Amino acid sequence: MSDLEAIAARFYPSMAPQPEAPQSAPEAASVAEALAQPAEAPKPSEAQQDAGTGDPFSDAAERMFPFSGIETRGYVDWQEAAAERPADYDLAAPPGTLRDGTPEGQAAEARFRTALMEAGLGRTQAAELWQDALAAQASTAPRRTMEQAEAELRKGWGARYETKLAAARGAITKAAQTSPEIMEFLERTGLGNDPRFIRKVAAMAARRK
Repeated sequence: MSDLEAIAARFYPSMAPQPEAPQSAPEAASVAEALAQPAEAPKPSEAQQDAGTGDPFSDAAERMFPFSGIETRGYVDWQEAAAERPADYDLAAPPGTLRDGTPEGQAAEARFRTALMEAGLGRTQAAELWQDALAAQASTAPRRTMEQAEAELRKGWGARYETKLAAARGAITKAAQTSPEIMEFLERTGLGNDPRFIRKVAAMAARRK
């Protein structure tokens, strides 16, 4: 750039020589070659990370009131503190429903109570899951398959599906370390494929993070 051009550019920036636009890379000869070319994946934006269902009203409600869309059988205090002792949980059951008076049955119930406390559940939260267990054992309705449960949860959770399901699975797996009977019960009764139950467990697990 000459001195005259520099002076002109100072007062009239539009007159300054513009840099040449970078030339685009030549197209790959095939799709396979294009995939083989190294490329840095763009970082997802906050909106993409919390894409949700795609419904802005539903997603906003999920962020503000994460427990409002969960159906419960009774009152559940999502913010309550964990019980201090396993005996604090009210696991009342009709005679012959799920109560086992044998030493083995009593030991299994003690393990289950301990698992609830280790999971950090409060009294109303534990009571809700217990009522789900009683209902699942007594139900004669057709059970959902894993595929059906997945489809319903994906529809409701949207892009949050993987995160929420992982939270629910983690909570159940941890509880089963103390009370191994849990996994067998969920499979036998079909409760493990109940979307409503899974949503509750995921919400309780997220609350305890």
